[in-house]
Amino acid sequence: MGMHIYTRIGAHHATRSVRHTRPLRATGQPVRPRCDDLRRRRRWRRLQRRGIREILATYLDLGGNFIDTANFYTNGHSEKILGDFFAGHRGRRERVVLASKFFANLFPGDPNGGGAGRASIIAQLDETLRRLRTDYLDLYWLHNSDRNTPIEETLRTLDDLGCAGKIRYIGISNNPAWVTAQASRC
Repeated sequence: MGMHIYTRIGAHHATRSVRHTRPLRATGQPVRPRCDDLRRRRRWRRLQRRGIREILATYLDLGGNFIDTANFYTNGHSEKILGDFFAGHRGRRERVVLASKFFANLFPGDPNGGGAGRASIIAQLDETLRRLRTDYLDLYWLHNSDRNTPIEETLRTLDDLGCAGKIRYIGISNNPAWVTAQASRC
């Protein structure tokens, strides 16, 4: 499917309240303490047949609040599925921590179609927000390191997007430890 829906499925988890959350790493954003990627669960095939709209509705009804996708999962289609769902279910978008990743080039042959340079990040975020039908992301992940772009440029751009209200938190994923260490000194 190409999106991560973090939850624990089961009736005994339906009674868990918001007080059973923990902050998302070093932020104040509450998320459920135990996260399972549904794509790795045996029930995924059965749940797929029920339809993604029902899966998302059930997930949210059971108290799930973290959805993570990426601009390149199914070439942006997973973001569109989520955007369509939230457009049809007013008020639910505000109840989730919505995360997406950027880096991949969705436009083969276009050297500016991906990566972590300023123009690319802005273009990728604008497309992600359009597909998700939202004005902001709660968490925006750098999915891979970019050897051609200084980390300072990437972080400055992400900070500017945060100041503009388009993203609330940033994350770094699938990067060497030295890149993250270098980024923390910026």
